[in-house]
Amino acid sequence: MNFITTVVLASAFSFYNNTSTPTYTSSEGLAEYGNSILTEASQHPKEFKGNVPSIQSITSTPGRGADKVRIPNGAKHFLPDTMDKASPNSLFPKDSSVIRERAEELAEYFKKYYPDVIYHIDWDDDTVNAYAWKEGEQRHVALLGGLLRHKALQIQGIALVLAHELGHHYAGEPTYSGGLSCEGQSDYWGAGTGMRTAYSSSYRETLSPAIEQVYTLFKKGVVNESSVQDEARRFQDSKGCSHPPADCRRETYLAAMEGKPKPECAGLQVK
Repeated sequence: MNFITTVVLASAFSFYNNTSTPTYTSSEGLAEYGNSILTEASQHPKEFKGNVPSIQSITSTPGRGADKVRIPNGAKHFLPDTMDKASPNSLFPKDSSVIRERAEELAEYFKKYYPDVIYHIDWDDDTVNAYAWKEGEQRHVALLGGLLRHKALQIQGIALVLAHELGHHYAGEPTYSGGLSCEGQSDYWGAGTGMRTAYSSSYRETLSPAIEQVYTLFKKGVVNESSVQDEARRFQDSKGCSHPPADCRRETYLAAMEGKPKPECAGLQVK
């Protein structure tokens, strides 16, 4: 198949503060956090096969740029840019083609449920992140290679990240000034609506491990370059719209799965 090749207190933010950074020397070294999507892909059939060729790979250039599609400065991201560098030895190599194939299939699978989005994969970018933005009325999401190749994540965790990015487009108020939904709102919608829509027959079986995989990524899989005070200030400056602390994000995912209200720590509440 051919793919078109392309939120309040400062203390609360102590959950983001990684005091020790693990070193992953092999995929086995990450076994306590769950198998990688590389291992998972070899053990299970390809349940994400689709027939909607709407993935655009972003041609890699240094930083966030791209030759054909450029991620705008105002794009919303899954991790703050002070947390999007992988911990040492936590990425699989770029030639792990089976992981790339699974990522492309996952994007195609979500495309069947959210077809008015253009999905991008930048396999060569080691940044551990994903993005959402609009160009006019056209919605975009992008998954970067550092996220897709991270040993903390299986396909379920990547699906939850993708659902969060779709949440920026569909989760509604509260929103950033540009109209995209705030981070806590996107977390809540992604886990409660996006994942439930895509995995209606295996919702809990898919979301439960996804939450723990993403939480492991927050706590152990990335290098935190920002202090607790800096994180709190940015959150307050955004009026509670930017990224909540890691423990709050996990609480938000769990609340969504159980049909409970969005936690207050997740930021602005819709009146």
